[in-house]
Amino acid sequence: MKKIGFIGLGDMGIFMSRNLIRAGYSVKGFDVSEERMKQFQQNGGIVCKTNAQVGTDIDVAIIMVVTAQQVETVLFGENGLMEKMRPGSRVIIAATIGDKPMMELAERAAAKDVQIIDCAVTGGQIGAEAGSLAMMIAAPKADFEACRDIFDVLGKTIVYVGERPGMGQTVKNCNGVMSALSTVAVCEAMALGAKAGVDPKIVAEVLGNGSCGSPLFRNYAEKIISRKFSGGGVQLKLLYKDTNLVMEMATRLGIPLYGTSVCNEVIHAAMARFPGEDCWSPVKLYEEITGVPVESEE
Repeated sequence: MKKIGFIGLGDMGIFMSRNLIRAGYSVKGFDVSEERMKQFQQNGGIVCKTNAQVGTDIDVAIIMVVTAQQVETVLFGENGLMEKMRPGSRVIIAATIGDKPMMELAERAAAKDVQIIDCAVTGGQIGAEAGSLAMMIAAPKADFEACRDIFDVLGKTIVYVGERPGMGQTVKNCNGVMSALSTVAVCEAMALGAKAGVDPKIVAEVLGNGSCGSPLFRNYAEKIISRKFSGGGVQLKLLYKDTNLVMEMATRLGIPLYGTSVCNEVIHAAMARFPGEDCWSPVKLYEEITGVPVESEE
């Protein structure tokens, strides 16, 4: 069975690594958070002191950090993975970093005979914990097949996008368009109903079970009504990062994204007002305008 290294034990990474351990894999890990390292060790993981130590004597490394800069540091920085990764080994990048950085990092790793696997994911903390992530994977087909057992542990919907790293990130950006538009749509619909005097629970029930209903709508509407704006595992700052990546790609390709650009500004405004909160917090911008909280009468 493969020896795995895992770097980035945050809200998603801690559960992804745990699921691999439970599946019987030997997993070495590193994170800048001592608390997460303790949790990882309690889950049965092997604690390392540096990224390079994680890369020693493993077959596959998984990186689940936040930004492209962080991925580059993990790979090529001081005490980075590439100091110790064996020729012919593989690195699965599960972070959302954009198509261009992914392609550039893959080229640099290939020069050291290490294959980068672009493994964009969606599903948030809930999907990571349940092992039900949707995974958009781009790499040479042989590398995809060689790591299929790992993907089967981490995800439920596993889609092979293509041969070139960066293609998975492209599909994730398409998902980012839907996430931005859907998030603002939920907030506006719930605020409109509340201002008109309809119990938000009724609005949520009808819309959640109608033609526009979705898991995202039902989850966000429930969190809005219950006033749970933090700790829900879907942080607004990550959505904002994703929508900025979408807009960067659209600008580079010369594609105007009218709706996404407006939603990006709404999300930006919510970030300024409610830093540290979750994706449905933009509803509070509308509540400030209407003067009516989206909460049930019950």
